[in-house]
Amino acid sequence: MLHKYKCAVMKEVFILIEPDNIRSQKLFAKLGAQFERLDFYDLPQKKAEKYERTHLDLIDKDLESLASKLCVEPRCLLSRVLVYKVNI
Repeated sequence: MLHKYKCAVMKEVFILIEPDNIRSQKLFAKLGAQFERLDFYDLPQKKAEKYERTHLDLIDKDLESLASKLCVEPRCLLSRVLVYKVNI
């Protein structure tokens, strides 16, 4: 007896990359991933803002360059992840 199964087909995949992970950003760009948006880590916004204020010393030239490309303040990248999308 044959059973019928429904198969879900994925049309897109979302990838979360930390802003300081330059190698992964380059790898997924080569694979055709497009930057979609910035998203918060698993932190409420108030805690994220406090984290940003207390960790400004983590901002380096790479984060400043990325922030410039994304038109955001560098400190915003301390509490957020980059979301990339790949169409399959």
